Amino acid sequence: MVSRKNTSRRSSGFVEPCRLSKAARPPSGPLWVHEIKHDGFRLMVRREGSRVRCYTKGGYDWADRFPAIVEAASRRKASSFLIDGEAVICRDDGLSDFNALRSRPRDHDAILFADRA
Repeated sequence: MVSRKNTSRRSSGFVEPCRLSKAARPPSGPLWVHEIKHDGFRLMVRREGSRVRCYTKGGYDWADRFPAIVEAASRRKASSFLIDGEAVICRDDGLSDFNALRSRPRDHDAILFADRA
């Protein structure tokens, strides 16, 4: 059962991402896609017309926190889409830096990693 508190914080248009599950080994076959685990925030980036939202797993819209991701999504030719990805800040050596991402309330350096299936 979803509590009233959880329902009220979710914005219209929120789509809950798939959750991870443990397995002894990864599945195989042509219908499976595997992605690298980045150390960042999972985001569902949704564009509807000129509006772009960046939803967290909990349903919060963090578009104001990731202006570079919103700007990049706004430049796409499609006027409607949903991208499941990971917001990350990379260090100079190319590795993700979760502490940098978490400590900045508004970040222009964050990028979105998303796989294309």
